[in-house]
Amino acid sequence: MDNSDPQPRLVLWGYAIQWAALLMPPLIVVALIYLLVIRSRLTSQGLRSHIDWQLTTSGIAVVLIVIGALLFVVGMSGINTDAPISIIATFILVGLTGIFPVWLLYRVIWGSIQFSRRAPMNRLLP
Repeated sequence: MDNSDPQPRLVLWGYAIQWAALLMPPLIVVALIYLLVIRSRLTSQGLRSHIDWQLTTSGIAVVLIVIGALLFVVGMSGINTDAPISIIATFILVGLTGIFPVWLLYRVIWGSIQFSRRAPMNRLLP
């Protein structure tokens, strides 16, 4: 990493915030805001592909957290627990709770590996 060019360091900070978000999930919102702010500062297409990868990761994470919170509210509300919506909400929430951390870890590890190799991200999903 060239010390005279701050662009790689900006991308590295994005990954650092996402790593921290694995331990403190609310930081994913901080990562999303940070990435949106620095995206316009990057001129390198390879580095910009990492920001796009991180933005996709953070954006999907925020959406899944909101969906999970809504499902939790539905599951814990005064709705009859035998009602189909309550049962479905509970199963979806349990599924998201099990899959989400693994998916987020995969995204952060794969992006970090590609960044350390100085390779651009060729795809945004999965």
